[in-house]
Amino acid sequence: MKKVFFKKIKKVSLANFKKLKSERLLKLITDGNIIIIRKAINKNKLLKICEKIDSSKQKKSKTTKMVQGIKNIYYEAEAPTNVKKDDKRYIVSNRSWYFFPWNKDKFNLVKLVQPIFNKVIRINGYNHTKILKNTPKNGIIQRFHLMNYPYGTGFISRHVDPSKIVKVTAGIYITEYWRDYDKGGFYVLNKKKKKVVVDKHVKSSDMVLFYSSMPHGVDSIYKNNSKVKSNIDGGRWFLNMTLVASHHIKNRITSKGY
Repeated sequence: MKKVFFKKIKKVSLANFKKLKSERLLKLITDGNIIIIRKAINKNKLLKICEKIDSSKQKKSKTTKMVQGIKNIYYEAEAPTNVKKDDKRYIVSNRSWYFFPWNKDKFNLVKLVQPIFNKVIRINGYNHTKILKNTPKNGIIQRFHLMNYPYGTGFISRHVDPSKIVKVTAGIYITEYWRDYDKGGFYVLNKKKKKVVVDKHVKSSDMVLFYSSMPHGVDSIYKNNSKVKSNIDGGRWFLNMTLVASHHIKNRITSKGY
């Protein structure tokens, strides 16, 4: 994987994002810039959908493997108890929901965010109409990954994601810094390998685009200020939208600790 370190944050309106050429956006992102698209989707609809998902009390899926015929997935990841600060393993501790385009969209989450993600698919060099017809047997599939990081315990260790299938990863912020929490969250590394906390610059309903193999992670979040009022209960919420290799691909490349 080619590692790219963080340079700058660039903010654009939704209208300007739609006008910008895919080639221009791809160049900005692969150069190490993070693009924030303001008010990418309807905030109220997003929060209501996530509240419904959270209260649906879904059973844990028997498998997380993305194979032909798989339904949408729900699982809970717990970090090992022997994690050290200098541990370079890829470690996750959160709650996760996977949504795939071939399954029924009973919460209307896919319907809400698909239009904005179609351009991200095109930025990555794919035809979104063809991609949406893919199922695991075709190898490359669309996956919407809703993540909940509980206060104090949820995190993802520093890592890089594969950039072979997509160079640009997209995500929608559901909660936001200063309102739902005031410590921790998503960070990237600059060329001096120092943390830059991205969450401080993003609002709920904004979309973030960044290079997949840029070293990044999510620190545990905390709410230290009693005046902080949450948009949605339970910590930090984030929707990752990307294309991935299904488990029908042998020797599939996955995220690596950094």
